[in-house]
Amino acid sequence: MTDYEIGEKSEFHMGDMKARINFDVFRSNFNGWQERVTKIYDTPNGPLPFAVVTNVAKGVVEEPIWRPPSFRRLTWNLRVLYLLKPVLHQQYDRRSGLSHTPLAEVVKHKASATVRYLLGLPDSIGDASVSTSYSWQSYQVGGLTLIPLGSSNPDPFQGRLPAYGVLNARADWKNVMGNPVDLSAFCDNLTNKTYLTLMNNAWTLGEDVGQYGPPRMYGVSVRVHF
Repeated sequence: MTDYEIGEKSEFHMGDMKARINFDVFRSNFNGWQERVTKIYDTPNGPLPFAVVTNVAKGVVEEPIWRPPSFRRLTWNLRVLYLLKPVLHQQYDRRSGLSHTPLAEVVKHKASATVRYLLGLPDSIGDASVSTSYSWQSYQVGGLTLIPLGSSNPDPFQGRLPAYGVLNARADWKNVMGNPVDLSAFCDNLTNKTYLTLMNNAWTLGEDVGQYGPPRMYGVSVRVHF
């Protein structure tokens, strides 16, 4: 792999507000890339799918990241992942046409945003805040399946793990009443969204095998510093 990267980390003030901006761009070129692909082979029992680990030649991954400013009482954070070319450039099998095929288990787009509000309580009471965050990612390919030319893929998901987004919320109270104790309450997957986090494309066997993300979960925690 040959990796090229350029970026900047900076902190500055906008009036009386502290701000931070991080930016990063990289390009990775891979030679001798290996992938597990599913291919149909003729057997005495008829055509059957087999998993094959093979050299699929070259791949390219490019990514820029941007993080916007954070402010004093109301802080917010935005992270964006944008892969420009997460594809295979050459063909493993010319009859299969893998050129420019999306890389398996690589998410092309990701974004997350967090907003946190500091209540500004006196030091004798502690540091309290509430926050919410939302994270989203685009679809991804679970595995490479070599579909013979001239045939259509009957998989309703087209071998893709669907895009999904999850909303979380949290409240923190640090140094409770001046004591070395932190209290926290959280609620993950606030909207109780049903979504897949893993899918193994096995449609050549007539099925998709997937794993779902956790449902709405909430709880509290206590931390004692000593």
